[in-house]
Amino acid sequence: MSNISLRISEGALTVLYRFDKASKDEILAFEEKIRTAAAHIPTARVTQQKALSGVLFANVSTSYSLREAAGFVDELRNQLSASGLKGSLVTGPAAIYHDVTPVLGSDLHRGQLIAIGFTLYFSYFYSGSLGQF
Repeated sequence: MSNISLRISEGALTVLYRFDKASKDEILAFEEKIRTAAAHIPTARVTQQKALSGVLFANVSTSYSLREAAGFVDELRNQLSASGLKGSLVTGPAAIYHDVTPVLGSDLHRGQLIAIGFTLYFSYFYSGSLGQF
């Protein structure tokens, strides 16, 4: 039995870039553009890249926590777009956290307002009807 330990950083990001038919040299150029974009994130490095069926997958590792890495998602997306890789998708735990947190915060705020409204309505309704007895 092997003592291999697989450590996946919660600050890891994955870049997906879809391309039409591309030569090996063009794919190497795409890979270099991803490495250059990732270099704008301190401690980030591309650990693996693979092109399969018209999609280039690239794993970008960082030493950051989930929240810290989430702060670099927009920068990576902007750098990829600026390098000519428009339409690149950035995913992974940090990217999902970055994209979902504002939506959850907004939904939570909306839910709190609705709950306060219902509470006031039912408090008024029940206190008014109980006062008649």
